[in-house]
Amino acid sequence: MKFSNATAGISLYFSHWGRNDQGAGSVSAEKTCSVSLEQYGIKGGVLLPLSHKITGDFSGCLRLNRATADYHNTMPQAPLLSSSFSSNGYEMALSTRFLFNISPTLIVIPYVRGEYFKYHPELSYSPIIYLSVPYPNEYWKKKVEFGCGALHHFSKGLVSGGISFQYISLTNDATTKNGNLPQLTHYSRSFLNFPTFQAGVEYALTPWLTGRTGFFKRLTCQTTHTDPPPPLNPTESSTTVELPFVPAYGLSAQEQTLSLGLGISLGNVSINTYVAEQVIGSGTYLLSGIQQSIFGIVSLSYKL
Repeated sequence: MKFSNATAGISLYFSHWGRNDQGAGSVSAEKTCSVSLEQYGIKGGVLLPLSHKITGDFSGCLRLNRATADYHNTMPQAPLLSSSFSSNGYEMALSTRFLFNISPTLIVIPYVRGEYFKYHPELSYSPIIYLSVPYPNEYWKKKVEFGCGALHHFSKGLVSGGISFQYISLTNDATTKNGNLPQLTHYSRSFLNFPTFQAGVEYALTPWLTGRTGFFKRLTCQTTHTDPPPPLNPTESSTTVELPFVPAYGLSAQEQTLSLGLGISLGNVSINTYVAEQVIGSGTYLLSGIQQSIFGIVSLSYKL
């Protein structure tokens, strides 16, 4: 939608990923394990021309997340017959970018972005004797990032790359038992990522089908701080790590080191997907024997 010189847009999306292990993958023959992740989101943004060569891009989003997991053991003598996990949370993000048109095919883009994420997990066990910690855990994630990238268009697609600075803070308040009394332990972990390299390619395979691939690499300084209940003393440790090239399970679309995706355009309707990192790491059902969703995120957009 256009308002004077500005262009505004709003998108809604839903994503779902599921995995079901029945005597394959992560569990043995007498066990089953199922996992599902769902995400609902709304995103809005404004493009505002500031001069004939500079455009401002201001956006924000809100996402609601839900994760569930169930484990069952069919052997009656097993100490743990079943367990379930559920987690609900929300995520907010704000972003500002400036697009400098250096030439008709080259754009340079400095940016700054902030994110906040919080969720609350719940656990249950059978037999009930395993429910020794019935108290809540709460998790927070804060992220600040700024950097600069470049985008080059060619006849059938584009090539992009960039470098950035990231600061990520993770916090966990865990309540456990001390006799019959609850006690709180505060955990915090921070990541200072610099440099962070990103590169991507998008290529039009047909007039309506687009293929995408991306690469992500970072050098991380990690600090862990634990603040236990008295009389224990706080502890802190630091280390520098480099993430591997092969994707690790559990990384999000923004954090995985290697990604693949597809885009489908049908008139004013666009469907965009990326291949789940677990599929890249372990292969499809024919190779791994694990039932899992091929796509990690599927988004649907309509152009007004």
